Amino acid sequence: MLRSITSRREWSVSGSTAERSPVSRGARDLVLAQGAKFVLQFGSLAILSRILSPAEFGVVAMATAIVALGEVVRDAGISTATIQASELPTALRSNLFWLSVAIGGVLSAALFVAAPVVGRIYANEAVVDVVRVLSCVFIIASLGAQYRASLVRGLRFRPVAVADGMAYGVGALVAVLAALWGAGVWALVVQQIVIAIVTSAALAIASAWLPGRPRRHVGTRPILRVGWNILLTQAIGSLSRNADALVIGRYFGASALGYYNRGFQLMMLPMSQISGPATSVALPVLSRAREEPERLRKLAERAQSAFLVPLFVGIGLIVVLAPLIVQILLGDGWDRASDIVRILGLGAAFQGASYLSYWLFVSTGQTGLHFRLTLATRPVLVCALLVGAAFGMDGVAWAYSLSTGGIWVASLYALRATPGLRVGVFFRNAALLLFVHVGAVVIALVVGGQSSSLVTSAVLGGSAYALAIIVGYLLVRDCRLAAVVAIEFIRSSISKIG
Repeated sequence: MLRSITSRREWSVSGSTAERSPVSRGARDLVLAQGAKFVLQFGSLAILSRILSPAEFGVVAMATAIVALGEVVRDAGISTATIQASELPTALRSNLFWLSVAIGGVLSAALFVAAPVVGRIYANEAVVDVVRVLSCVFIIASLGAQYRASLVRGLRFRPVAVADGMAYGVGALVAVLAALWGAGVWALVVQQIVIAIVTSAALAIASAWLPGRPRRHVGTRPILRVGWNILLTQAIGSLSRNADALVIGRYFGASALGYYNRGFQLMMLPMSQISGPATSVALPVLSRAREEPERLRKLAERAQSAFLVPLFVGIGLIVVLAPLIVQILLGDGWDRASDIVRILGLGAAFQGASYLSYWLFVSTGQTGLHFRLTLATRPVLVCALLVGAAFGMDGVAWAYSLSTGGIWVASLYALRATPGLRVGVFFRNAALLLFVHVGAVVIALVVGGQSSSLVTSAVLGGSAYALAIIVGYLLVRDCRLAAVVAIEFIRSSISKIG
């Protein structure tokens, strides 16, 4: 139960006073940076969607589905293994830096050469040049990977937050200006490149460290063994996460993928804003508690509540207000995206619930188990997407959402033998929160559906959703206690602002 996490005196992201200050400050900085990024995302999305067509968004989405897989391979699990490692000597850090750069360079060259193959997969020649230009992102991002990992490992979250926020701001500005000047699809391409350049440069400056020459016998192999399991797991996960875009792009074309991509991005906005900072904080903190099962369990329960409550609230609100949000942000001609947003809402919730399992697999050193789980479950997701394609774009979205729920349950089951963890409690807590929020969304959709006006429907639905959430949390004790934890986390994160 959540009783162990209700004490205000005990509550913090970590259980110790020594860790509380840097983690709270870091969480605050990450939350503030993500808030700024959130505003920039909404603003740039609203402008770009009114300038560029669904087909132009679709072409870039085709390319980024491939680039996303390459990005996982580029990291090779090294960053996560660096954060999780018990020791990181300077010589080892230098070796990992050069290894990351070498992998990034090889991938950039490989993707550039393979671009025509990508074009044939999608039966769309326009994607070939886009893939070739975007291939440079790998080598650029690899230059900053070890700097980011070292900063996160040292709980120095502020420079990471500043780098991410500044990079997205500059990238969004460049993309909007390029789109206004008639760059078309290349406005979205240059945005990705600018973000990579600014991020790597800012992280390097913040780290104030230059790598030395590579050396032997400094402990590189153990890091690579851990990284290998993480790489395989993340590569399969990335392929399955982007399989929906691959299926839609291949069978339904660039325009359909443009609608799906915009709907997917809108639905995942709460996730993208919360999951990055949460993972940056959770992994190093949980890793430090892995030798203390009872403390690890308490931290995991607190992390689950602090993460899922605001995430589920945000997802539910977007589902309820989807037609109005699409109209405001994307403009006319994007109505089809609102259907995708609503279907993907359940999948986003299941995906969010799965984050705790990922944190625990990595922080407890069970990356091999995580890989085997991924190898067993992700092919099922891909098969489901292919079956869903027979029912059109909506069928693909439903297949993604329902399959993600099965993966969440399987991930918790795989952790059942981990000392100190009570996976039944994790499942029960997330399921109760999910039940309350799904119920509130259903009520809100029924109430909002009484009006044909977008604004009136949004006001009625939003009000009903808020009231249903309040009543649900008051009636369900464990949800009420989870909300207390989330509020305490948010309060501790922003209390030092200024």
